[in-house]
Amino acid sequence: MIKQVKLHSSYNPQKEAERFSDTIQGSPKIIVITEPGESYLASALRKKFTKAKLIAMRYTDNYFLDSDKLWDRVWRPASGNPSFFLVNNIPDEFLSSTLFLPWKPAEKVWPDSASWVWKEISEAVKIIQSVIATRSFFGKRWLKNMGDNFIYSERIVNRDFFQERNLGHEVPCFFAGAGPSLDEVLDNYSENINGIFNMAAASALPAVLSRNMRLDLCISTDGGFWAANHLKYLNDKRFKETALAFPLEAKIPYHILKNNNSLFLSYGSALESLFFASLGIEPLPAKRNGTVSGTAIELLLDNTRGKIFIAGLDLKESKGFSHCSPHESQKQKEIKASRLDPVSNFAAISNFDLRSLKTYEKWFSRLPKPRAERLFRIGQNLSPIGNIKSIDGEDFKAQVGTQENANKKNIQAKQSKTLRFKSLNEKKALLSEIYQNIKEEIKTETFFDKIKISAKEKELNSPQKELCEFISFQNYMIFLKEKDTCNEAEIKLKLENEISSFLENQIRRLKP
Repeated sequence: MIKQVKLHSSYNPQKEAERFSDTIQGSPKIIVITEPGESYLASALRKKFTKAKLIAMRYTDNYFLDSDKLWDRVWRPASGNPSFFLVNNIPDEFLSSTLFLPWKPAEKVWPDSASWVWKEISEAVKIIQSVIATRSFFGKRWLKNMGDNFIYSERIVNRDFFQERNLGHEVPCFFAGAGPSLDEVLDNYSENINGIFNMAAASALPAVLSRNMRLDLCISTDGGFWAANHLKYLNDKRFKETALAFPLEAKIPYHILKNNNSLFLSYGSALESLFFASLGIEPLPAKRNGTVSGTAIELLLDNTRGKIFIAGLDLKESKGFSHCSPHESQKQKEIKASRLDPVSNFAAISNFDLRSLKTYEKWFSRLPKPRAERLFRIGQNLSPIGNIKSIDGEDFKAQVGTQENANKKNIQAKQSKTLRFKSLNEKKALLSEIYQNIKEEIKTETFFDKIKISAKEKELNSPQKELCEFISFQNYMIFLKEKDTCNEAEIKLKLENEISSFLENQIRRLKP
């Protein structure tokens, strides 16, 4: 039973809220309040911080429903995982300008909920900090990848890829992640998998190839050079008809862009939209995720209607290697291994840091039931993940059949039509023009005017804002913090010089 503890002053709750608001220093862009009860705080905060985004983290699903409209965003337990809610509602660049504050009386009423929510807030901050560090380190590389993929892709398939295979109907499909449980499924049920539409993460390619499987679609979202080691397997003639799905920022080797069918994915960013519009291509919408399997499964959920069978989605430590076999990382380790440094050492080390796996597991666990009920993980003794069901291999075999589905697949499958568009030099000229135009905007101050508009309208993205994030994220965050102060001119000059230098280098690289 809930103790009778007052959440607000019985004499003057509005004045109490104003006093709380007066204790807040600075000019926060976002204010997160845990369980604000009747929300007297909302009007007090909005009066003092007129431009701030106000977020309420509720402890229940049933109380104070009428006051939710006073907040810009509201999380309740039924909304799903709170850390991912915060990650989706706090732009990376505004983390340093975000305040997380408790309404203490609520913590006395719901101590367990308060403890859990604050742990999730801590987890969200760690995730955003990790994204900031990753973006700061890899941003320029990702932007260069976008330009390379823009220029060198030659065999672009249209966004109707899934519809061309009649996957809008309730036919089954299969996705291969790269976890160790994939091995048993491939060893015993490859024929069944071949009979239906199948898709694999790039890191699962060696395992799929070793079983002589036919693969319809591969997906890669990795922006680092390591991706090339996975994708080299697409050179095999058995993957000649396999299409590769990827976002612009992914690292795709030039020979793959030239020889393999490419299905462009878009996370919906303003910079992607600018690139695709210039190229005359309509990409397939996708959802950014910390793991390629998350993006892949969302893609299947959005573009198919039947059951989705999954193997290799383990998301936990294993006694040996944490990947299927063969796997590119295993091959590299075997090359480097010696009697004094055996392969088993690498297997042990690979299982020490499980934080990423736990984060990915949380994402899959938060999938809403209507979407998760279409997903089925194949394997025995699998740890449960949210609402996703597990089935054994024989049940999978019984549901998808063999020859019947294979015949249907052969009838339905079509040679993907590749789009015909501009030559290599024409694309280089287009990209060079985009960069030249941005350089001119910097000279005329238009660029920074648009940055300020994006900062003011926190939900608004622009190519200018995203260029700052890719090229100089740390200086961009400082600029947002220092704008309209005496330090603005100095940090703006640093940001301007770094962006201009990058653009000039790319323009030189694009010359015929």
